[in-house]
Amino acid sequence: MTYTVFNSNRILVLFALFIALISCQVERAPAGDAIDSTATDTTVFVEINQKPMIIDEPDVTSDSLPAVKQRTWSDPSFVEGIYLNAYTVFNSRFDTILAAAEEAGINAVVFDVKNMEGKIFTPLPDDRYFLPYKYVSDINIRGVVKKLHDHGMYAIARVVMFHDQNLARRDSTLRPQREPGVPWTENNRNGPSWLDSSNPYVQRSLFNFIDVVALQGVDEIQMDYIRFPTQGRADSALFAFQIEDMEKLQQDSTYVMREKEDVIEDVVSNCRKVCERHGVKLSADVFAIVAWQGSVDIANTGQRFTRMTKHLNKIHPMLYSSHFYSGFNFRKNVENEPYQIMFQGTEKAVAFSDRSCRVIPYIQANAWKVNYTPEYVRSQIVGARDAGADGYMLWHASNHYYTTLAWIKDFRKQHPEMFEKKKLDLPAKSQVSRETVVEEAVEPADSLQKNDQTSEEI
Repeated sequence: MTYTVFNSNRILVLFALFIALISCQVERAPAGDAIDSTATDTTVFVEINQKPMIIDEPDVTSDSLPAVKQRTWSDPSFVEGIYLNAYTVFNSRFDTILAAAEEAGINAVVFDVKNMEGKIFTPLPDDRYFLPYKYVSDINIRGVVKKLHDHGMYAIARVVMFHDQNLARRDSTLRPQREPGVPWTENNRNGPSWLDSSNPYVQRSLFNFIDVVALQGVDEIQMDYIRFPTQGRADSALFAFQIEDMEKLQQDSTYVMREKEDVIEDVVSNCRKVCERHGVKLSADVFAIVAWQGSVDIANTGQRFTRMTKHLNKIHPMLYSSHFYSGFNFRKNVENEPYQIMFQGTEKAVAFSDRSCRVIPYIQANAWKVNYTPEYVRSQIVGARDAGADGYMLWHASNHYYTTLAWIKDFRKQHPEMFEKKKLDLPAKSQVSRETVVEEAVEPADSLQKNDQTSEEI
């Protein structure tokens, strides 16, 4: 585990905040039993209020749990995926989109079970094990999975992790703190949207939610917003793990405080253990600029690829050219040069990721701030393939894919080799120089990437 020692001024500030926060801490309900013996034989839930402010005891997982038979639905060798929001799945156009996607050769579908607003689309068995998510309606996960399999498609459930507008507005104690008793908000325009990524109640509820979803037959769980917030004055946000570390530092002066990447790796590791109980794979979406793995971006988000990808089956950098300012890597018209962004970002993601983790970038399938043409889409697919990706995923928040799917269908007829994994002579992992790759990313994320949302807004 990698640690960084805070400077003395920061330590004094954190200690003062810690003392004040402890004095005004909101009392939770009495602790309950860690594991419910009446739960299903493959599901182990942890009560949210079991132990306040403990983040290093992942009781949700257990090596003594019964083994679950691995699923037989095969993971595509070259993934061609499409994202669908829950409202499309509820809608009658779900069938027409699937038909068009099947004709275009799409072999995987990502569908929402928890979105960035905090809305969930599957019922929960017992309120004791979950924070008060905003339940909308039952998407019938098993039925969706069956329909996708009938179309020859891999079924992936998307879970938005720490961006949750519902909970952030409902319970300010689940958010980062700006000062004692004052919750932090990333910006005033949208109001509070982020939860404290290190809050134990937040984490345990998500572990349990993933357990519920994995039990319903999906092939894979895809985590989005698996990071710390970066918008607004992120440097003024105080997180639960920092408060806990300050307490330990007061007890032991040799203790070194954790970094955000330690928290994110722990969360990903525990989610992987939950998924493994059900034979379900685990993937994660990552902030586009983070593919360059600059030190500032890693420190802000907590997304260090060498640590995250040890626990992931796939990683999905969201490499939309519209999200980069002109001038990035000396490209004056970077928005309309999708090949360059896709190739460079994918190449770096491959270099930094564990060899066991497949890199499959999301590509922009909408006209937001770009000249959206067949060539724009083709360039992204080719760029990803040329850089060694194991496929691509289409993103359009409103799911208007018919034109894009028609283009892909034509591409396949003309150039079928576009849709096969390209064999690359990759160096051994020890031969990849982190310094060589990172030095090209010359600016931090907040100055280069336009939009902090991944984004259900585009």
